[in-house]
Amino acid sequence: MNRTKSTYLAFLAVLMSPMAANAALITFDSLPGPNGATFTGTTEEGFLVTAGPNWRQGFLVGDARPSIFSFNGEGAFIGIEAVSGGLFTFDSIGFSTGSNTDGSYDYAITGFLGGASIFSQSGTFAGAFGFWDNVISASSAAFDSVGIQISNFNISSVNIDNIGVTVTSVPEPAALALFGIGLAALGLTRRRKTA
Repeated sequence: MNRTKSTYLAFLAVLMSPMAANAALITFDSLPGPNGATFTGTTEEGFLVTAGPNWRQGFLVGDARPSIFSFNGEGAFIGIEAVSGGLFTFDSIGFSTGSNTDGSYDYAITGFLGGASIFSQSGTFAGAFGFWDNVISASSAAFDSVGIQISNFNISSVNIDNIGVTVTSVPEPAALALFGIGLAALGLTRRRKTA
């Protein structure tokens, strides 16, 4: 490989490096407690997690403790967004029940981009006390926010823990312009050699 091509390949590698992704796991470890205290939201790993009514801090059940739980889940909603306002993928979430009796509940995960829903995944869990069900996202799309809705409770509570997300970096406009100039220069160099 000649020197010109290796220079362009090195230039391309430098430009593409800002597009790396950073995985994060929201574990709720920073919650102050005590068990049963109202949970309205937290910021962790660069993400803001907000909650609708009926969510509490859970220090009795967690994967590992603490977690958050809803004791009256009809319409229970959790929102997730990057503090920086950037895009991210939703990778996974852990669900469990703090109920001593078996039952079921439905979940719906919705990914939004610019206020429009672009992804939805839903299902039903038959809850058993203390056992965690992990949901792996069926999408690799990037979102600016994610909503998690719990409904149709037949048990006393649902716990959420270990929300997996990955920040997707978008290259700066100046980096894209440099990339374009580099490609144009590569094309001109190639054209001159063949002429």
